[in-house]
Amino acid sequence: QPTVLVDLDYQFGLVAKNLDLNAPFGMREVFEHPERGLDELLVSKMLVSYKDRLSIVAAPSELRILPAIRPEIIRMLISILRRKFTFVVID
Repeated sequence: QPTVLVDLDYQFGLVAKNLDLNAPFGMREVFEHPERGLDELLVSKMLVSYKDRLSIVAAPSELRILPAIRPEIIRMLISILRRKFTFVVID
């Protein structure tokens, strides 16, 4: 089944790195620029494919200070992902 793994460990997320994936765009852009909102186009840019049915939304690749996180952004992200994927896994 189509599955997405969302790495929400903003300060030390290693999912993409451990899978040897290059994720130039991910949760950093969502959390650091919440004013631009979240839509399906932005979410599709965040997805990095791994194998046939697994996609990753990566955390920043470097240690960073955690910005203010708005819960509605996380809810919106999960809602958008649920329309595209059978399973949404949050790390």
